[in-house]
Amino acid sequence: MSYKIEITHKTEASNPELPSTFYGGCGSDRGEFLVTGSPMPTEAEVDAYLSEEIVDFCMQSYDPETGIGKYVVVDGWAPEVGTLYYYDDI
Repeated sequence: MSYKIEITHKTEASNPELPSTFYGGCGSDRGEFLVTGSPMPTEAEVDAYLSEEIVDFCMQSYDPETGIGKYVVVDGWAPEVGTLYYYDDI
């Protein structure tokens, strides 16, 4: 199966210079994505794939019924809105 993940939303860190170790979440970007394909991949499959593509990626939620998910990039930069990831057979 072929799948596409599109980054649909991005919220930049409030203060990217501050490490989350001492300032919880201040240096972390957040975002949302949409997965399309059939059958829809599981949360574990999407998490594994995006963890390979996005440094310091941390899945927050994913609904395989709708394909919508949320994530945090800990002390790093999230991809820009509109970024597309294509993959076959997770």
